[in-house]
Amino acid sequence: MPRLFMGLDISDVDKKAIADWRTAHLNFTFKEIPAQNFHITLAFIGNIDRKTQTDLQKSMSTPIKKFTNNGAIKLCLDHCEHFKKPRVYYIANSKIPSRLITLA
Repeated sequence: MPRLFMGLDISDVDKKAIADWRTAHLNFTFKEIPAQNFHITLAFIGNIDRKTQTDLQKSMSTPIKKFTNNGAIKLCLDHCEHFKKPRVYYIANSKIPSRLITLA
């Protein structure tokens, strides 16, 4: 059963900048996520069956299209955190724009 989350892609330029920062500044053991998998997570949904996943993706297509047609959102990724058990380190923003809250 897949573990599902809702997320937004980020530009290739930003993915490269984050990967370069990670290489230059992080020197401890953590699970290294490939840069092409970098994203902004809106919500973690968890384990769901394929039919529920398909239904959810269909229901989200219109709101996502409407949201992305409103232009880019600038974020200030200003702190680092980690998920202890999977040993994943991530960067996050303290202030969440209202458009992201609405979409989530």
